[in-house]
Amino acid sequence: MFPRTAWRSAASVSAILRASTPCLRTRPIPRPLPRSPVRTATSRRKPPKSPRVGTTKQKEDSKNESENESGFSFSFSDRFPYLHYLWYTSPAFRFAVWGIGGAGSTFYVYNLEKVPGTGRRRFNWMSAETEKSLAQQNLAPLLQEYRGKILPEWAPETRLVMKVMERLIPNSGVQDGEQWEIRVIKDDQANAFVMPGNELIEDRNKVFVFTGILPICQTEDGLATILGHEIAHNVAHHSAEKLSKAAPLILLGWGITLAVNVGFNVGGFIVDLLLSRPGSRVQEAEADYLGLLIMAKSCYDPDEAVKLWERMQIYAEQQKNDIPQFLSTHPSNRNRIKKIAGWLPQALALREHSACGFESRFMDPFMEAVQASDTIADGV
Repeated sequence: MFPRTAWRSAASVSAILRASTPCLRTRPIPRPLPRSPVRTATSRRKPPKSPRVGTTKQKEDSKNESENESGFSFSFSDRFPYLHYLWYTSPAFRFAVWGIGGAGSTFYVYNLEKVPGTGRRRFNWMSAETEKSLAQQNLAPLLQEYRGKILPEWAPETRLVMKVMERLIPNSGVQDGEQWEIRVIKDDQANAFVMPGNELIEDRNKVFVFTGILPICQTEDGLATILGHEIAHNVAHHSAEKLSKAAPLILLGWGITLAVNVGFNVGGFIVDLLLSRPGSRVQEAEADYLGLLIMAKSCYDPDEAVKLWERMQIYAEQQKNDIPQFLSTHPSNRNRIKKIAGWLPQALALREHSACGFESRFMDPFMEAVQASDTIADGV
């Protein structure tokens, strides 16, 4: 059909096709070239978009980077890689951890006890003898600090404290045979405390009362409120409870320090604010309750306890040391007044069923008869 010479080149082939095919005779339309963008002086290049975190691995890496930038990391494997490695590779290490945890839990449960008088459950591994021995270590520095300020036994303030203590001790529930030594310190502090005795040194419980609290007490009933509170601390062995909790709280503070990557002072402050101070406020409220019952059984007026803490509130406002309760080791005076007012019916009933209640049932009509006779005599 075509001459043999037409197949010698591709150009000749295309020419033959165009000549033989009518649809290929037209020239193909050229495609337009893409225009390059014209950049001006005011045009700016858009910043590249940040890659989206799509996978779980990328999300975890992004979270870890943000935690590292802020300074806090709660990943155990990152904080303690060697312990993490031992936990997953050493059965002996896991056995030791479970053994220590089990022994600690057993020790804690074994040393749980009830506070006498309230029934509150608490952890206390310290015996009364150990408590007394540790308390006596602070006796010598205390006597050295207030040397020359301790009033003699014949001082009116000392005799007043001894008179109230003689009525409170038989109804306090302390062990028979315990001796008490009273020391009144001439100082403006509004404070009083009891220190357990030690059999190796002196088998006497020490009672320290500062003269600054006597004007606030005003009456023997007010002083009985303060002394009953301090005796209750000794009866409930609150010092032993605090010392028993000291080591676990220190370890917990170290744990928070290592886990959160903060200073030990911060970890200790967190433990103190959330555990130590609330525990101390529980002990103080417990001493208020037990002290109120002690003074009621000792024929003192429980209503005076409310009046005493009202005067304490006024004194705190005058001294400008009325701090918020959550920052204090003691309940606020307002909270104390509210709680003691709720305990008054129980204290008054206890006073009524005691020996002083028996005497009052006879003395009140007698005093009313005496007053009536005086009125008749005055009228005549």
